[in-house]
Amino acid sequence: MGLSPSLTNAFLLIAVLVVVLPVETYAFGAGDIPDFAYLNDKAFRHGDIENILEEVAKTAGHAALGGGSLLGIASSVLKHVSGGSKFSKSDIKKVYFGNWLRDYSQAMDIAGLSKLTADSLILVVSVLGFMTFGFATQEFEVTADRLGVYLPVEHIDNPKGYAEKEGDARKFHPKLRPPVNREELEIDEQNGMKKYMATENRGWDTSTAFIRRTFRACIEAGRRSGGNDGPDRYEAYRLLGTGLHTMEDLLAHSNWCEIALRKLGHNEVFCHVGDNVSINTPHGRAPPLVTGTFGSADFLHSLLGEAGDKISQASVTDLSQKISDAQGGQKADLGPLKAIFGKITGGGDSKMNKADQMNQQAQAYNLNPDNVAPPEVQKQLLDILRWHDDVMRDIIKRIEMVPGLETLLEEFSNAMNAYIYTLLAPYLGPLLQSATGALDEGSKMVIDSDDQYEVFNNPNAQDPSHSLLSKDHFGLILNEPAGKIAQIVVIHSTNLIVRAWSDNSNPDDVITQILEAFHHPYYATGRSDIQNKMFDQMQKWIGGMGSEATEIIASLTKEAVRDHKNKRKGLEDTEEPGYGGCGHGGGYSTGKTSGGYKNPSYGGEVADYDGGNSGIYA
Repeated sequence: MGLSPSLTNAFLLIAVLVVVLPVETYAFGAGDIPDFAYLNDKAFRHGDIENILEEVAKTAGHAALGGGSLLGIASSVLKHVSGGSKFSKSDIKKVYFGNWLRDYSQAMDIAGLSKLTADSLILVVSVLGFMTFGFATQEFEVTADRLGVYLPVEHIDNPKGYAEKEGDARKFHPKLRPPVNREELEIDEQNGMKKYMATENRGWDTSTAFIRRTFRACIEAGRRSGGNDGPDRYEAYRLLGTGLHTMEDLLAHSNWCEIALRKLGHNEVFCHVGDNVSINTPHGRAPPLVTGTFGSADFLHSLLGEAGDKISQASVTDLSQKISDAQGGQKADLGPLKAIFGKITGGGDSKMNKADQMNQQAQAYNLNPDNVAPPEVQKQLLDILRWHDDVMRDIIKRIEMVPGLETLLEEFSNAMNAYIYTLLAPYLGPLLQSATGALDEGSKMVIDSDDQYEVFNNPNAQDPSHSLLSKDHFGLILNEPAGKIAQIVVIHSTNLIVRAWSDNSNPDDVITQILEAFHHPYYATGRSDIQNKMFDQMQKWIGGMGSEATEIIASLTKEAVRDHKNKRKGLEDTEEPGYGGCGHGGGYSTGKTSGGYKNPSYGGEVADYDGGNSGIYA
């Protein structure tokens, strides 16, 4: 589907905004959800799912992973590998970095690359990485190889219509996918899925092939590390997060949950394909497993839907506001930094002199709107980030050697962040201002187009829209079971990877066992532990709803989904600009919220604000 020049330009600026603004992200997108009582263990983003690794051993210890051991969800029903220490918050942060990069590689697509260089896009993702993880070097460095480009297989997106106007996306970047082969879009009745998902070795890439090569590299890096902290182990963590992202997206981006409910006897549940679309499976006729097309309208849905997930300003890091504040006449003040630095180090340091130099460069910078990130600006921004990391790592190391200085670390970190924001403001402020205006204009273009509703209107349609199919937005009913089942998959996959790090097993055999989770519910063998546990969790979820189960199933019919009634109890009337809120990366709040989800009821529980997080592992 071709785009008009004005729409293309709007998409470009929105793409830039995606990577520059680490503000309100959304379920199964980057980030996690603040721990509000009514959403605790009910709403999920990628960050929430991978937090479950706190309950998983990162070394194999002495136990084997037998099929009879108990595996469940959250912290109460877990399969542990005894004898080894568990993933720490720091470890999970490194794992999540790989997952997070897959969301923000979306910037490296046709829209962004048609106007900005790849180096410029990598730079703004690096700034966002710094805002998210606190560091931008070493294990958190955003490189061209680590960021990659937008590839539908990484999110299990249906590639139908991708780059039709351009003919070949590789004109913009050699790593973008080639033109779509129509055979990719067919249903493979050998596994019940669209062929772009898991039909390998047929001349096109697939999501399962991507998972195989990612986890193979992960196992190799983990073995090279010998179980010791360092570059190889951190690379293994990053690759673990990369592969887990796609495994998690099976539940968020496909109709797996709907098909599982059908298998449980709820035949009225709409599976996002036309009424005539069904296949012969080992357990009778059933809809195929499909994912959604991720086109222009979906891209806007991804950004605008965040407004429905915004709970409070305290729940996320609002980079836009911080940059705006830094621009409002505030000058960089090195005094507080020097004072606290002196208390920790006992004297001056050349690093503080470097800070003065960077400040002078920032104040002298004048934006060229026709070249937002020339090489000299890229170097200056990267110098700022590297200086920050160098100072912070040094300070942390010193404080670890002297107990009782934790308060000083917090003071220094706050002063450092205030200073860094002021240094960044001259470079990023004008860009944020123009991108925000473009988003406001682009939001007016979101309409209910015919292709969004083809599977509702055409009984033979089999290519649904990502916006209406996905479970990304945590206001949607199926976000909860999708997230809980994804946790099961994460635990299963990670336990197998951890064991492979310390033994001599064939990596391909390990990955084949992991990929048992990547299946159509009607093709479950009955002999696979992970397949059984995934289905059992769906049965447990709907069975645990009691009298509400009938109401929930009624909200998942074709008519209810078409009318956007497939929402959690208490959130039915929440205004959602860009229905679905189902993107792969960062979002932007249009401000069209209903004031947050203040005290909605959910299953008899009342929301209780108990504080917010500033994003994932702030």
